[in-house]
Amino acid sequence: MKISKLFFSVLFVAATAMAFTACEKGGGEEPFPGGGEDPVVPAGDRDGSEAKPYNVQDLLGMKTGGTLADKDAGTVKSWVEAYIVGAYNFDANPQWIIGTENAVATNVLLADAADATDTYAVATVKLGDYGSVLNLVNNPTNLGKKLKLYGIIEKYCGVGGVVKLEKVYMDGTLVDLPGEDDCEVNDNMTVAEAFAAAASLKSGVVSSQQAGIVGYVSMIKIEYSEQYSNVSFYMSDDPTKTTGADGQDLLAFRVQGDAAATVKAGDKVKVTANLINYKGNTPETNAGGTFVLVD
Repeated sequence: MKISKLFFSVLFVAATAMAFTACEKGGGEEPFPGGGEDPVVPAGDRDGSEAKPYNVQDLLGMKTGGTLADKDAGTVKSWVEAYIVGAYNFDANPQWIIGTENAVATNVLLADAADATDTYAVATVKLGDYGSVLNLVNNPTNLGKKLKLYGIIEKYCGVGGVVKLEKVYMDGTLVDLPGEDDCEVNDNMTVAEAFAAAASLKSGVVSSQQAGIVGYVSMIKIEYSEQYSNVSFYMSDDPTKTTGADGQDLLAFRVQGDAAATVKAGDKVKVTANLINYKGNTPETNAGGTFVLVD
């Protein structure tokens, strides 16, 4: 019996460790560059400047050498130049994907050659606001294109990655996010008007002025939080609507108010908040808005 308990204890510890490293390629312990057949680009005098951008081998070398910042801990912004070869999909098998099948909209994989196939010689890019124009789900012809990126270098999905992109060139052309830098709002907008205004914005851009939006709660998205004293709900111009999952309602995201703990579907409300087009495909109010019930 003691041996049995010890055996299962070891299994539990191992399983727990695997769970916390699920985003680590091969558990995060695979050798660099990783047993593939793709040629390794020799080290040069690349320094991450715009004139001498890092390549994928540089990023993977940072991880091997222990100089790569951990996830969400990076502060150094650098240029990286490489080719789009696939994407990382946690829910797929395999998770590290060369090509467009099972790609996701949140990231792409980079390699030092457009026809690379070695998944142990890739870096990751968190697309953020550039997701709508760079991802392989909506833009499969981006496969094989050359990117020159400016962002923060840190560990992303267990390997060298680029996050918080600030500037992107694709095949030598500056990538400009679609949409406007601001939108017109007023203090008495319908939900449809606010939705259209938010949808006109560039991804991640917040309107300079607050909108006043009058409509009906169609569905509670995130229940009231006592910790933050806010709630998230979908809004519609239709008082009979009971769902916000059809992509036509405006999300009032983390709004505060005296009725935040009790607001429900069917209530008429006025939300006052800035607008944002989250990730370029989700018009909503920016966090920090307020609302009141309307008679």
